[in-house]
Amino acid sequence: MFVHFARCQIAGLHLGMMAVFSAALLGSMAPARADVERPSVAAVSADGGTFGKDNTLIYRASVPDQPWNGWGASSPPNPHPELEPTPVPEQFDLVENGPSPRIFSGKVVVKGPSMTGVEVGLISLVGIQWNVPDAYQWQPVAPDGTFSITDAHHLDAPKALAVRGPYTPWTFFRYNFNSTQSAKNIVLKADPAKIVRLTASGADMVDLSDVGFEPFHAHTQFDDQGKPLRRQQLNYYKSGGQKFMDLVLPMGEIAIFVHHQGFAGYYQVIDTRRANHFHFVLLHAGRIKLVVVDQNGQPKGNFTVHWINPAAPLSLGAWGMKADGQLLLDNLVPGTIELSVPGFAMKKVEVAEGKTTEVRLQDGIDP
Repeated sequence: MFVHFARCQIAGLHLGMMAVFSAALLGSMAPARADVERPSVAAVSADGGTFGKDNTLIYRASVPDQPWNGWGASSPPNPHPELEPTPVPEQFDLVENGPSPRIFSGKVVVKGPSMTGVEVGLISLVGIQWNVPDAYQWQPVAPDGTFSITDAHHLDAPKALAVRGPYTPWTFFRYNFNSTQSAKNIVLKADPAKIVRLTASGADMVDLSDVGFEPFHAHTQFDDQGKPLRRQQLNYYKSGGQKFMDLVLPMGEIAIFVHHQGFAGYYQVIDTRRANHFHFVLLHAGRIKLVVVDQNGQPKGNFTVHWINPAAPLSLGAWGMKADGQLLLDNLVPGTIELSVPGFAMKKVEVAEGKTTEVRLQDGIDP
């Protein structure tokens, strides 16, 4: 079994409905161009992206070489917090040591023609929660926006609250409830939204289908007491047979983790206010072919191999080594991979773009 920090690759887990909209909803956005060379660069964005003549903001992945500062439980710190507006204080009446199962009640405030399709979510903060199938509990709100949701899973876990809908981006209430807390009279206000188009390609600039796009909070979120909140994924999207995704995303800076079979995962912070169409140019993935044997040269398996690229955001995982002692780690971000195999010291393995690096470990020979 493989567990990935950014996404769950077990049985195609989907943690929320796909917010896909017709081109008519995109207003004046130019249609996506598939399988054609993109226009030459017209301008350079302050955050490293480049604007094409069609005002597509293009980001190109490169091999990372500096440790990422976002490996904690929260999103990375904001390098320019002074530019962010002071958030409006959250409204709720905290209930301490209430009966179990806990009940959370209140009202959502969203923009849109109606409450049709709007849901409130109770999220159990267990492990990497977006990789835990029953960590997300969703239910529709009433026509007037009121809700009362009763905890049904992981009853002793800390909780987060969120709202989502057809015209509403995933918006999290800025408070993490501990294992004994619930709340009433909650006012859960949805973030301002924008529909943006996302596309991805390799260096050949031919748009790819079946691309995964995972939005995350770009920077650390805080509650009204200044306590950092848990990192949150803002849904998981897969383009399927399309070569683009049109998504409702929050206005402002968010992080997008882009992945496709055979390419290295790419994490990029974008500002949805800057463009209507964002394109990501991916690197070809590296691979490690791992062979583990005992002192007699016989296959050694039935254990878990862990790996991480400290410079590549969200790039760590765990694979189960089968009895044959052979394992292919693919879709790796090129660079230095730290490989942890039970019974051996951690190995640093250099992985090149599009190449396979072979690693052989033997008991009694390799430390």
